[in-house]
Amino acid sequence: MIFEEQVPVDVWGTNTRKHRFALMWRGLSYTGKTHYEAILPISGAAKLERYCQKKNILFISKSHFAVRSTGYRREFFSKSKPFIGKLYICAYCGRLISADSLTVDHIYPVAAVTGSLRLQKKLAKKGYSSVNDVRNLVAACPRCNRKKGASTSAFWTLKAKIGRNYSLWMLRKALRLAILIGLIFYIYTLLPLH
Repeated sequence: MIFEEQVPVDVWGTNTRKHRFALMWRGLSYTGKTHYEAILPISGAAKLERYCQKKNILFISKSHFAVRSTGYRREFFSKSKPFIGKLYICAYCGRLISADSLTVDHIYPVAAVTGSLRLQKKLAKKGYSSVNDVRNLVAACPRCNRKKGASTSAFWTLKAKIGRNYSLWMLRKALRLAILIGLIFYIYTLLPLH
């Protein structure tokens, strides 16, 4: 028999007789009001997740993989080099921000990974040790971090992965400067000299 990893799960937000029967039939125990919990094999948890999505029920996987650690900020600063001195570049907008005011953002947010076994498998396949792996962390200014929120859209994910490369931001700034100088030179050549 093949051993399958066991995953603790919570289900919240339903108390109808139909859903209660369906959830208890899937192996969950009723713990009160609108809360159910169980420890299921990962394949059973994936089926339960699909059922909860269809029925609009909150599903949470409490896998060790998807738990926010308390030391992820410290690990980010130990493994990531600042741009200059104690200044980092926001991966989303390119602003320079000090180490004191930056937020360390999870590219794949903890809340999204906690609620999705699919995302947990995706990150595990990429070799991430957990959602707090340094490869899943980027420097972000507070404004961009608020705008992104718990989004897992390809736009934000791609922007973060590209934006953590400092040389690309420097290339962008150099191109903007070159365009500005070229524009000034062009305007200056158009002006009549007396």
